[in-house]
Amino acid sequence: MLSALLFLAVAGLARLPFWPLVDYRAYDYLSTIGAPPLPEDAPIVVAIDEPSLADINQRWPWPRSLHGRLIEALRGAGAKAIGFDIVFSEPSDEAEDSAFEKRSGRMWCWRPTNPS
Repeated sequence: MLSALLFLAVAGLARLPFWPLVDYRAYDYLSTIGAPPLPEDAPIVVAIDEPSLADINQRWPWPRSLHGRLIEALRGAGAKAIGFDIVFSEPSDEAEDSAFEKRSGRMWCWRPTNPS
């Protein structure tokens, strides 16, 4: 009897206009309580998003040396392969470029030359 009343109450709430917002917020909260387990051999994407920018406390574009430190951290964590999907179109100085290339190791880096 109690379960039938509970079902009817939830079914009635689900018809109210604010219910989808409650549902979405509950899903967002419950999905962040526990981190999902990391896959054994599947790829892991490291994204540069608004929370990343806030954590690093630097505006975009990040210095090339910071990307180099990211490579070192990923290798230290056991990454077997690292790929960047970033266009480094902003100007950079030679020290930053060489710091990135030094830390990238066997990683292939394409750097255009200035036609000047």
